[in-house]
Amino acid sequence: IGPTEAAEGIMQKFDFVDFIIKGCAIEPLPLLIKKITNNDRDLSDVKRLVYRERGAVKVNAYDGFYSEETVTTIPAYQYINNSNRFDKFDMMTSFGCLYRCTYCYLTPLAKRKVAYRRLEDVAQELDMIKSIKKNERFFLRLTDEAFILNRKRVIVFCTMLKKMKLRLNWNCYGRVDRMDEELIKMLARHGCTSLYYGIESGSDRILRETRKGFCIKDAQKILLLSKKYIKHITASFIYLYPFETVNDFCQTFAMKKYFESKGIKTQLHAITPVKNSEIYLKYKDTLRLYDKAPSTHHGSLKSLPEDCLGLVRQNPDIFYFYYTYYFNELEPILSAYRKFKAFYNKRIRKAAKAKSNKAS
Repeated sequence: IGPTEAAEGIMQKFDFVDFIIKGCAIEPLPLLIKKITNNDRDLSDVKRLVYRERGAVKVNAYDGFYSEETVTTIPAYQYINNSNRFDKFDMMTSFGCLYRCTYCYLTPLAKRKVAYRRLEDVAQELDMIKSIKKNERFFLRLTDEAFILNRKRVIVFCTMLKKMKLRLNWNCYGRVDRMDEELIKMLARHGCTSLYYGIESGSDRILRETRKGFCIKDAQKILLLSKKYIKHITASFIYLYPFETVNDFCQTFAMKKYFESKGIKTQLHAITPVKNSEIYLKYKDTLRLYDKAPSTHHGSLKSLPEDCLGLVRQNPDIFYFYYTYYFNELEPILSAYRKFKAFYNKRIRKAAKAKSNKAS
């Protein structure tokens, strides 16, 4: 998430921070470095920059979240030492997202817009990687949320991979409401070996509240279909929504175990407060420092040095991601989670012991 949503507060509170660039720094960072190098104090044309001028915090405006330069820039792998040793490369073929998920940081930042890179630029980047790897096999991680949204573009991308005769496998984000058997088979034929689905809940009520755009039966159908053709499928879930009930959580945990029984990897994450997301704006007054709740992005609060914990307490608008939404069913949900986890851990240990005894 980075400092984007708390940039002004950070600059006002911490005088040792000189600059913050909101969002993507591909375009403004080189210009900022050039100005600093040339001792040019006029920073008004550095897009997205938050800085100080005569003691006052200034925030430069920018047109749109993604500029043309952001979309067309190709990473300079040739300047990275030993990049030929990398076996995995991350790539974005698009920026932004069309969806309205109420927990997500992209909804307020991207404003439901998507900027697509030209596939010619994507091909050029792949050619560079191919050259760096000297035609050795590598793995490509497509990290853009919007990759699968434009079906025609996905087809062209797959055709392009085939023509380039690259020695690679790759993965991408899947979308329950955009996938079907034909598309999944095509991805598999062109080297896709892994799909990641953000299911986010096993409860249809929660899926409606978060505006996911599908029901849990849809998710079951598409993930099982994906598993039929693609080896590695991951289903990610979120819990501790501030409007979640124990029943909602039990449905989520049950769906998690169901997918695991079908050979699908699962993840379960505690919700992270995301500033300016719809859920944050509605429930921010319920945020508390609560060391019994797990976190996706940091360790136990008890492990923080006291001076760091003091900063977190004094600046909730900056360090909001250390906080937990506190609601009536939080404790019962955490209790249910601990019981479920203990039960399944016991079963795993028992199965492992039986396997060991059988082997001996």
